[in-house]
Amino acid sequence: MVERKDRFARALFWFAVIILALCSILYCVGKTLIGGLWLVDIRTYWRNTAYAIRGYDLRRVAEEGFVLDSIGPMATAIIMPWGRLLANLIYPGFLPLCVVKVYYYVILVVSMVMTGRMIHRWMEKEFPAFANILLTVALFLMPLYWDDALDSGNMGGLLCLFIIMAVFLMDEHPVWASFLLAMACIKPQNVGLFLLVLLIRKKWKVLFGTGGFALGGWALSELYVRICGMLRESVIVAHAQEAVPVREVSSEAAQIINGYAGNGQGSSNDFFMYGIFSKMLEHGWNSYQVLIASACLGIAFTCSMLFLLRKTKLSDSIVAAFAVAALGSVFWCYKTPCDEVIMILCNLLVVYYWTASGQKVSDAIWCGVYLAGMNAKIFRFWGRKLFPGLELRTAITCDMILRIVLFIIMIVLLKKLYTSVVKSRKEEYNE
Repeated sequence: MVERKDRFARALFWFAVIILALCSILYCVGKTLIGGLWLVDIRTYWRNTAYAIRGYDLRRVAEEGFVLDSIGPMATAIIMPWGRLLANLIYPGFLPLCVVKVYYYVILVVSMVMTGRMIHRWMEKEFPAFANILLTVALFLMPLYWDDALDSGNMGGLLCLFIIMAVFLMDEHPVWASFLLAMACIKPQNVGLFLLVLLIRKKWKVLFGTGGFALGGWALSELYVRICGMLRESVIVAHAQEAVPVREVSSEAAQIINGYAGNGQGSSNDFFMYGIFSKMLEHGWNSYQVLIASACLGIAFTCSMLFLLRKTKLSDSIVAAFAVAALGSVFWCYKTPCDEVIMILCNLLVVYYWTASGQKVSDAIWCGVYLAGMNAKIFRFWGRKLFPGLELRTAITCDMILRIVLFIIMIVLLKKLYTSVVKSRKEEYNE
């Protein structure tokens, strides 16, 4: 009887994981077939990198409406300063746009395969009994926000893969991990909480390596632009005589913050852009206050969850620590939907729970509820279907709160499980 229940529990666990992964895949495929590929972010970022590689100051190009016919107008200088040249590794500005579109999807698929392989190797090492390639693929593809990375070509999903790869590389290959995290710094709101985890865990080599690569990229970009601005005849600058002159402008950091915050008024996409407190924009808060409040909650959440994980088997796991930062990163600051691909790290906690628990039917049900809440648009999609009057911003906020609650429960349960295991082992040893 017990063996039958165990088999049923395992079957239920696999059913929940595979069904949720299939729903995500079908959603992405269906949306693509119906609406096609938008590719708006590929075009936008490519124009930035195309101007940057030719030595133009992106701020001046955006402010003065400077246009090269071969590239087209640049709507905004939204790539981080340290990403002007580094971003050419994702959207090569020296290649034609038609080639870049193909290149982006090639590098995305390659990164997906590499990340999946690293996760599988980690599972083989930590959980040999459950290191099934199908489980790896299912947990990897589960986030419903893959569609945004595929549809618009936004770099957010790819940078999330860089962060995940860095997690599995930092012990054996800290230099590569530092480089990948530095690349992720092109969108600092994605990587900020992960750097906080490195600081708390005293991963100095990776932390300083990341800072070195990012600051080095910034310095190189600034130097490159200034040299190209001064050298009116240079083989580097394709249109030297048309180069926009460099001039002193206001603080770059202030310009970036003002751009993200919409100068205090928010943006047309502020229903998900400003974190968990976005709803307060309807109650007199400006976007700066919302960003600060969301950031403070994200930092407090990350620190408190790491504190809860102490003195357990998970306290030594960088994967578990980064899972905490992964959830915090999706509600703490400015973001786009495809940045939620990072929820893959949160999915991996299910493997910890399933192996540490008794693997009962109730455990399988809880795993399914947790994964659904972490990855599906419960309120944003289904809630608005059932309740047409539910406002989008309210629905997204409810999804964020649901994830936080489910994640805290998971951490508390895991701590309880590992504490009980340690206690039982001590009792056996004393006997």
